[in-house]
Amino acid sequence: MGISELEPQDAPPELVGCPICRRADKAQPVSAAVGKGWRLPTVAPAAKYEWAPLLALLGAGGLVHTAPELLHETDTPTVFQFVVCGWLMLLTARKTVAVFKRRKRIRLGESDAGAVWNEGWLCARCEVIYFQPGYEPRGVGLHQPLQYEEFQLEVYRAGGYEDLADKGED
Repeated sequence: MGISELEPQDAPPELVGCPICRRADKAQPVSAAVGKGWRLPTVAPAAKYEWAPLLALLGAGGLVHTAPELLHETDTPTVFQFVVCGWLMLLTARKTVAVFKRRKRIRLGESDAGAVWNEGWLCARCEVIYFQPGYEPRGVGLHQPLQYEEFQLEVYRAGGYEDLADKGED
């Protein structure tokens, strides 16, 4: 199908300006705004509790190292090392499992979240994010302005990890 055969409904939609100021001169895609230095919500949450797998690994390594010594002699420092390493491994095992589950959940939903993130438009004048008509995610009204936190929630909701959105609680 050549360009001359396109129907009017096949043409890309005209860009719509900001829902607040109704202008498009300061509007730009979110991806372009981030490229220009704007600090906007990301596609996926930042990694947390990354220390847990490392501590579990250290605990397991300590157990492997001290177990043979414990079998040959029952020296008090060796028993203490064994107990400390076992305690460290058990303490961090649950958190380690949670870290890997969280990473997997984010990895599985990141492409869907990225699709929504890439459709966002930033109005630099009003500092709101909105979607062009026809590209709104489910639950977002037509040409509805979103604050950064609301946009982040919509992106994370598309990825299936909205409970990980930053609620400003630090």
